[in-house]
Amino acid sequence: MFKKFSSGILIIILAVLMIAYVIVRYSGSDDRTFRDKILTIDPLTITEIVIKDPHKGEAVILKLSGTNWFVSQGSTEFLADTNIVRRMLDQLSNMPTKRYAGKGQDAWVKYELTDSVASLVTLKAAEIKVAEIYIGKFAYNMPKEQQQQVQSRQQRGDMTSYVRLAGEKDVYAVEGFLKMSFSSDINTYRIRNQQEDEAEKK
Repeated sequence: MFKKFSSGILIIILAVLMIAYVIVRYSGSDDRTFRDKILTIDPLTITEIVIKDPHKGEAVILKLSGTNWFVSQGSTEFLADTNIVRRMLDQLSNMPTKRYAGKGQDAWVKYELTDSVASLVTLKAAEIKVAEIYIGKFAYNMPKEQQQQVQSRQQRGDMTSYVRLAGEKDVYAVEGFLKMSFSSDINTYRIRNQQEDEAEKK
């Protein structure tokens, strides 16, 4: 009798779990699965990065030609710093989500991710669009005060950027100041000579 009772309870539990799974899985069918990483790309396959800031006019275009990267904006073009480009691609390909921030137009407005405000970064591989990501609001939180120590190092605050993928409704918080890494200023990416650096410092 005990075995029959145990089997009956087990069947009921399994049935309840299956029903719960179906409800969670299929309720609101337009919901997206939570992403632990924003993008899944191979940095070595990317041959072009387009950065469009709606407030800054023409887009900045980073393009691979042979073994060199070039950066252009309108009719202006320079040889780009390959190390900077690699860091940008590594940042995107290894960018875990900190948390889910919201969904839909209200979240887009709150986190400055509407088409008219956010920066749009487009990644291409051999002229084929691989991904598009909108970069919106940046938030910085000062570190919590800690007990004073004789030798204390300055603590780094919490830097958060808000992003969404083109064609998706979800907004995610990620680590870092992405708008600085993906600037719409062409001079951010060009190789500069010593004279130019010294002139800028004056």
